[in-house]
Amino acid sequence: MIKFFLMLLVCLPLFGGEHEKLLIFAKKWELPQPHPDSKLVKIWSYYNSTGDYYSLGFVEPATPKKALVGFEWRDISVKTSHPPIIVDDIAKLDLKFVSVSSPFGSPNGTNDGLLTAIQLLRKGHPEVAGRLLEKSLQSDSGHRRSSLLIKGNQAPELMLAPSCLAAASNAITRPKPDFAVIKRRIETLIADQPALKSKTTDWLLSALTASVNHPPSKPGTLEALIDDYLMSGMTEGGLVGRQSDNPARKALVTKGFEAIPALIEQLDDKRMTNHLMQGFNNFSSYPMTADLVINVYLQSFANDEMDSNWLERQKGYKSKKEAVEAWWAKASAMGEKEYVRRMTLTKTEKNKRSTGSELLQVANDRYPEFLPEFYTELLGSKQYSHEIASLLAHHPKIPLKTRKELFLKGVEGGQDEHRNAALRELLKIDRPAGEALLLELIKKGPKTTQGEYWTDQNAGLTRFVSESADLEIWQATDAYLKRALLGMRMELISNLRPPKEAPREVLEIFLGIFDRYADDQTLRKNSSSKKFGGPGAGFPYDNLELRNFIHIHYGGWLQIELRPPDRRKQSPHKWEAFRKEVFNTMNAYRR
Repeated sequence: MIKFFLMLLVCLPLFGGEHEKLLIFAKKWELPQPHPDSKLVKIWSYYNSTGDYYSLGFVEPATPKKALVGFEWRDISVKTSHPPIIVDDIAKLDLKFVSVSSPFGSPNGTNDGLLTAIQLLRKGHPEVAGRLLEKSLQSDSGHRRSSLLIKGNQAPELMLAPSCLAAASNAITRPKPDFAVIKRRIETLIADQPALKSKTTDWLLSALTASVNHPPSKPGTLEALIDDYLMSGMTEGGLVGRQSDNPARKALVTKGFEAIPALIEQLDDKRMTNHLMQGFNNFSSYPMTADLVINVYLQSFANDEMDSNWLERQKGYKSKKEAVEAWWAKASAMGEKEYVRRMTLTKTEKNKRSTGSELLQVANDRYPEFLPEFYTELLGSKQYSHEIASLLAHHPKIPLKTRKELFLKGVEGGQDEHRNAALRELLKIDRPAGEALLLELIKKGPKTTQGEYWTDQNAGLTRFVSESADLEIWQATDAYLKRALLGMRMELISNLRPPKEAPREVLEIFLGIFDRYADDQTLRKNSSSKKFGGPGAGFPYDNLELRNFIHIHYGGWLQIELRPPDRRKQSPHKWEAFRKEVFNTMNAYRR
């Protein structure tokens, strides 16, 4: 009861005609306002034990594929099982399943409910804005360990200000951020709300000031190349794989040892970049300054963590400059070529190898004679070899005969870490030889797996079948499906589609598989075997009849609009309606 009266006191100014103060602050703190003709939409956010929760946003006439949620534009064009829902009658909007906090993907959480309430107020919907505001004021927003966590149960402007601060911080890691504008936004907020000033805001403003004052590098220099990389918007962190396809990173890596001295010179550079350290669990996200980004780059390039490991980097620590300089003295004395040869693959525990992606790129560019040596070494280990295999496949300086021999060795070795990766590349450079091996593997494919179905190399063979127009391969695949046990059969089918412009005989086999299992009520229960673990065929359904799985798979191939029943809301009636839609679409396709 006490909490209710406190909340009532907090909200009274809004309903007493004094909400102008909140609107003035929102304008001053640069909360964007949607177009007058924009439509309010509900966008699926997450699910918990009580149901599906949605964010509220605005879709404008000029940008129908995006929705403005608070400060952020969210892409709503991707087809999902939870498409955006237009709110036709805003006055009757039910807020029970509306989430007021931003999703995990944002670096810092904002109170989106509060922001949307103000936007609705501006658009002339005071009643629903008041209800949304009341709900929003009760909620904390952001990572629990973040210094920018927004505490609930405060006056609206005392929650709006930190939400605007979090949004300004998030803008740092967007493509082409305007650091001067972001700096001004943060300074305005602190001037209006001095309680926001902290070690974090001091750090942000110091780094932003350094960025604003940083003179542009001369085009064509190593310094300009480093600047491009520092503003290439990569995401780092323990849960993020190496982004080797980043063009700015590639350009820097290609310079090899030549770029290292210039990078070491900037090890103490505190200017801001738009790189993000992605948080998880007990770690909050944060934008990275130049010294942090360069530290990650040098450790990755060296294929050696020096004196700082991934967990310390997650916390914002970096290698000591003395350790970096000691590494460079040793590496430069060795010379680039010898360092690449000796350090691209480093041994770890249990006969594994750590592959240095950056050194591998240097080898690919300048020392391709090392690639066969690296690949052969990996074939005798448990380290996956697909990265080197893809470089080998079309390298113009490595004889075709050598490449074929290496991939044949990779396939015939039969190891999970190498076989399918080698087969994939062999099919690219010698399809007849690759398809002969594919046919042989399918013919002797086992009925079930040793481990989980979704990671099994035999279950993955149908990915290659889907690229083949060879009738004998499809006939062998059809026979394999008939002898395979339920889990293997479903996994094989989940990777199977006919190639573009498939011959009629191949298409008939693919359609015949649908006909064979369209009424099969065999039930796959995840709890019946550990082999059903992981996001394999039929994911995320815990229990799924084969006929429903078949209709999901072929419905996806036919690109039907109707989504399969939600796993939390499924019923026999919904499944019957879904199967009927797929069946009718299939008949229309056949006609």
